[in-house]
Amino acid sequence: MSDDHRSSGRRPCLKAFGVAGLLGALGLLVLSHLYGVSLRAAGLIKGKGALRMAYQHMLERGYPTNFGNPYTIWINTNVIELNGTNYRLALSVEVPQFYGRGVLSMTTNEVFVWQDERRGPKLIPPGYRPPLFPPVF
Repeated sequence: MSDDHRSSGRRPCLKAFGVAGLLGALGLLVLSHLYGVSLRAAGLIKGKGALRMAYQHMLERGYPTNFGNPYTIWINTNVIELNGTNYRLALSVEVPQFYGRGVLSMTTNEVFVWQDERRGPKLIPPGYRPPLFPPVF
């Protein structure tokens, strides 16, 4: 009978470790997801800044530059129709945090357009933040 008493005394401890382990694993999953969201937000902020600087340089000197950023910036003269309005693009950038899923473009009026490889273009309004559970943006 004393053996039964000892084994039942150990079970609450094992349950507590099991629950703590599950909560720890869940916490790591949440943190990794939020890290991915913050990477997309940072990529968007950096991409917008790189496009603005490159466009200013293009107006001053006639050609864009990436100022040593690890981004690929190029002149983009496409016209995109969104919500019945035509947007003439000026520059586009591919940021590593986008993982090849699309490019961020800017018009001559500093309107930003996300060109998703799968879902098509989307306007990026001022102050936009990527949602917590997006397909991408």
